[in-house]
Amino acid sequence: MKQWLGSVRQTLHIKCSFSGKEARETLYWLELSDKSQMIKFDFKPYIDSCKELVKMLTSIAKTTQILTLKNS
Repeated sequence: MKQWLGSVRQTLHIKCSFSGKEARETLYWLELSDKSQMIKFDFKPYIDSCKELVKMLTSIAKTTQILTLKNS
């Protein structure tokens, strides 16, 4: 059971780390689009949501990494 749980945590860590990188890239493009003003659109709500998503994914990735290392 303990080995299985460690494997699940490791998988969650990997997936959240990857998703966090993708979210940070999305945030970059949203902020770039907003600053360029090439598209007349209010990106602010999407930028704020993306920042929150990055924070959540980063927190999950860090926590699962710590728990995986702690229980190894």
